[in-house]
Amino acid sequence: MPRRRSPRLTPPQREGKEATLAAAVVQWLEASGWDVYQEVLLRLPGMPADRVADIIAVKDGQVWGVECKVSLTLPLLFQAAALPTSRASIAIPRNMIRDTMRAFGIQGAQLLARAGVLEVSGATGMVREAAAPPPRPEAQDAAVLALLRPEHKTHAAAGTSGGGFWTPYKETMDRVRALLAARGPLTVPEIVAVLGKGHYKTEASARGSLGRAFARWESGSISPAGAGRWALVPVLTPRR
Repeated sequence: MPRRRSPRLTPPQREGKEATLAAAVVQWLEASGWDVYQEVLLRLPGMPADRVADIIAVKDGQVWGVECKVSLTLPLLFQAAALPTSRASIAIPRNMIRDTMRAFGIQGAQLLARAGVLEVSGATGMVREAAAPPPRPEAQDAAVLALLRPEHKTHAAAGTSGGGFWTPYKETMDRVRALLAARGPLTVPEIVAVLGKGHYKTEASARGSLGRAFARWESGSISPAGAGRWALVPVLTPRR
């Protein structure tokens, strides 16, 4: 009988499965004593472009990057190869590779991406390390550690997309919204006087940039309130 093909996943279905797979890896790492950071924006010297790692785990000075996908593809291997961590792995479903191709897939990950392989059971969520990560002497662990923030642990779940990852800009805007919620409408100089420069280089650049940021990118939650002041956009609750 011909082998039945698995149905092609839509993008939302694929993202949901990747998030479920990544959640199992996060739980496994935390149970093993690793501090886990999710959806980490990596912006380092020498990297050709900014990229977001699904998982960065830290334990006893070791840094482990993990990329999670529901299929073993060349783009996944390229993502793992680009991880600037001393340990790197890919995480894929346990039944994704047929037994006859499993050894080839593992060897490909180790040779092409210099990455280990984590296999996740779709039925139980159990994680098994099928292959340990090869050494990476050129890793930038110290630089990666300097990027990590507590917000990376909870801001966005690993394996999701849509720009949900934490950034210094988003932290600044979260602080602004919290201030406006507590104090009501404020001018930009008043905001900077309380919060400081935020992620900007100086308080002067913050004063010159915040108003434009509110108008261009934050208009859904922050709006003009007259007399140069800014306020939170009211949240309308439906009538019962």
